[in-house]
Amino acid sequence: MASPRTYQFAIFDVNTGAPLPGQTPSFVTYCDETGLDITPPVIHEIKGGLYYFIPTFRSNHALAAMIDLGAGSLSRYWIVNERPEDYDVDLISGISTNAGTAASQATIARKHLQNTKKVDSGTNREVVYDDDQTTPFDQYDLKDSAGTPTTGPNIFQKVKV
Repeated sequence: MASPRTYQFAIFDVNTGAPLPGQTPSFVTYCDETGLDITPPVIHEIKGGLYYFIPTFRSNHALAAMIDLGAGSLSRYWIVNERPEDYDVDLISGISTNAGTAASQATIARKHLQNTKKVDSGTNREVVYDDDQTTPFDQYDLKDSAGTPTTGPNIFQKVKV
């Protein structure tokens, strides 16, 4: 029998960028796409700042969730948006089809975790640089909880440009 597919994430220290083990991330929101609350699953620590949970879905409904990673984390919130039919693609028939996509997603994730990031207070953007550490790879508008552009300590949301 196949093991359950999990959602995994890491928590990093806001000051040092080092992994943060021993944290207690919690769901702020866990509901379907209609806003109906679903009982959230338990979040477990794997080791060394890595965490996971096994999602639960309402029949024929998508999942929308927000996890609070803690005040001392590099990114305060983590968003999950998943449809059950997309979640179930790890069946045997989907493995070879998705292998190239997984490799490319792993490269993107690596760049976001390891490469240089800078916040431009003039544009209220975070810039993630490519492997050469000079070419912009990704950019995000930074906003507070009211949706106002900011680079201050109250960044609530990063919106991909």
